[in-house]
Amino acid sequence: MNNNACDLQHFLKVPWCAETLTAPNVKFLHDIENPLRSVMNKGAFANGILAIPDGVRAQLAYFHQKPQESRPIGFPFPELCVMYDVGPGVAGWAGRGHGGFLSYLFDTVAGWLALLNTHHAGKVQGTPQMGQPTTMTARLEVNYRKPMILGGVFIVTAAINRLEGKKIPAIRERSVASEDMYCKKFPMGPIPRSNSNHLAI
Repeated sequence: MNNNACDLQHFLKVPWCAETLTAPNVKFLHDIENPLRSVMNKGAFANGILAIPDGVRAQLAYFHQKPQESRPIGFPFPELCVMYDVGPGVAGWAGRGHGGFLSYLFDTVAGWLALLNTHHAGKVQGTPQMGQPTTMTARLEVNYRKPMILGGVFIVTAAINRLEGKKIPAIRERSVASEDMYCKKFPMGPIPRSNSNHLAI
């Protein structure tokens, strides 16, 4: 499963997704020089999750060219959104998403956001290190509000709040077409492992 134009066409068939994705300030990750291309969905764990039959049917990463006013200035990518179409293959109870799967998605999107920023910083310094681990999860906290209903599309958004030394505290939120929130916002701190102008090491 890769983020690409085929997945864009998949989501454009869903009216509320099309409305979201055709907004004038939306930019798709696959349309830019995407440093994540070589690392997205890599590794034995990710491969296993994505190989689950009728699990993640499509995914599409995008960002807003003009981030929301609450986002901090100083990061080339202050936020990242990933739209997912998820089937019954990742159920805990029938028709309900497994909590561990949802945590995995939060962790993944947050990691991609951190990688985008650390890679950009390394590129500015002339030392991009996308082939090596440059971020790791320091803390992940999820507050579930109600079960995740499978068989539909939802969006995971990761946004950087501020910089605290090696940590990038971020907020994640999950939304669906009905705008119900299945989880509260929660903080997580990816730890950069490379030199960066944006991240104090």
